[in-house]
Amino acid sequence: LGTLYWHEGHASKEVDEIALRKAKEAYLSSIERHPYNSIPWINLASLYAEEGQFEKADKAYENASERAKAREWWFRMHSQWAAMHQQWAMHGWKLKKWNDAEEHFLRAEELFVQSRDIASLSRDKKWVVQYTKLLITHGRFLDAQHKFDEAQKLFAKARVLPNWYWWGRDTKSHYIWSLHTYDHGRHLWHQRRPEEALRLMKQAKKHLHTYHRLLKDDIGKPWHDHMKKVQEIIDFFEKTGIRE
Repeated sequence: LGTLYWHEGHASKEVDEIALRKAKEAYLSSIERHPYNSIPWINLASLYAEEGQFEKADKAYENASERAKAREWWFRMHSQWAAMHQQWAMHGWKLKKWNDAEEHFLRAEELFVQSRDIASLSRDKKWVVQYTKLLITHGRFLDAQHKFDEAQKLFAKARVLPNWYWWGRDTKSHYIWSLHTYDHGRHLWHQRRPEEALRLMKQAKKHLHTYHRLLKDDIGKPWHDHMKKVQEIIDFFEKTGIRE
């Protein structure tokens, strides 16, 4: 019944808050009748996370955690829990609550690894993509604080994941990597380390070319704007005699 109300709440573009309230009531009623059933706890947690009630969602996932392990291969509950903490981290990042955001990024990684270990998901494509997105997002969060060496470790970890799915086939990874190397290069330039900055700018340009090659003609204005900024800095360094 709770799930039917959840679907009703999302049946149109505008969320039906009344239907979602009924969904929560139905899930809570189900829990009252069968407190050891993991499914209503997981669904309730998902609903809380959707509303940004992260503490309630965290508690609901925690209540289901032990019982859900036996069917982690099906529920992927710990992966869902990890995704919720990633969402929580992004919320903290937006509010510039750096320490809180970092705490939730780390908790998300811990839960993704737990999900992998429980259900042997190391080579599962969906898990690999979700986990890689977390590592890359966490890396960009560290870039925003000029913690480039720490970010580099996360990007490197993402590149050695099984299947090579994200980095080998997905074009967006090359664009994100170009943003990382560009930001790091500008930081080194401001630190008066132009030779290292030039090396990173050339890496950024290489990733942008790879992105362009994979997407062919569908690159858009942001790519052109970013390439222009990268090329202007490379040209400036070369005109002033800077070499790697």
